[in-house]
This record gives sequence, structure tokens and C-alpha cells, in this order.
Amino acid sequence: MATIADFVVHGNPKPQGSKNAFTPKGAKFPVVVESAGEALKHWRYAVAQKAAEVMGDKLPHNGAVSVELTFRMSRPKSHYGTGRNAGTLKESSPEHHVVKPDIDKLTRAVFDSLSKRVYGDDSQVCEMSVKKKYGPPSVHVVVKKREQNGSR
Repeated sequence: MATIADFVVHGNPKPQGSKNAFTPKGAKFPVVVESAGEALKHWRYAVAQKAAEVMGDKLPHNGAVSVELTFRMSRPKSHYGTGRNAGTLKESSPEHHVVKPDIDKLTRAVFDSLSKRVYGDDSQVCEMSVKKKYGPPSVHVVVKKREQNGSR
């Protein structure tokens, strides 16, 4: 599989918010709004900018793609010792990041940011691998072309 894009965006990954629908008084159709705060807007912009920088003049890929995402999240201070052990990870600290934000909401924010930059639409993603770990806050994005060998 040929790599289309491979890059890292530094910063605290932000989850895509939930969507809410309501029908304004006198309207015929409901309005869907996303509960996206400023932090999410800045995160999506940072991912989109890095993707655009990496893609340069290349058009977005129009075929099937696989995406690998590795989110790195900051460890809380409680995972480290105090006093002379400050900066030393406690033995009791968890290995895996199993607290919010949810991995699927983090993924949605990145996928939407890659649309129209790396690929035309996130519906083209036919395979993905997503990890959420502790480390310097960032996301590592790898997008690869998937071969289309007829219908199998």
C-alpha cells in the first residue's frame, strides 16, 4: 500500500462533540448543531492545516484508504511521584489510557479534518487502526491507498 500522508500534529487531541437536533419555532425542518467548543475548532484547524501542508499541490485521493491514528495523551500529575521521586512514574500508574476522551470521538474529529484534503470524504476509509496511549500530546496520522482488485 502506498502512503498518501504521514504526519504528526502536536497538541492535546480533542474529541468531536455530540450532535443535537431541534426544530425552531415556525420552521418546517429540524436544525442539527454540533456541540463544538473553541478547543475542538482549533484542534481540527491544526490537523487540517498539517494535512494541507503535507499534501501540497496534490489533489485529495479519490479511492479507498486505510488510516492509522495514534493519539498520545498527557499523564496526570497523580501518575508521578513527589519530592525526590518527582518526574518518576509510579509503579501503580496505568499503562493504557482508559479515561475520557473516547477513542471514537477523537477519531471522528481527525477524519473530518482530513476530508477534502487527504481524501475526498471520510466514507472512503475502509480500514482503520486507532490507538490511544500516554505520551507527549499529539496524533500521528498515516493514510495509505487501498488497492481495488475487483469485487471480492
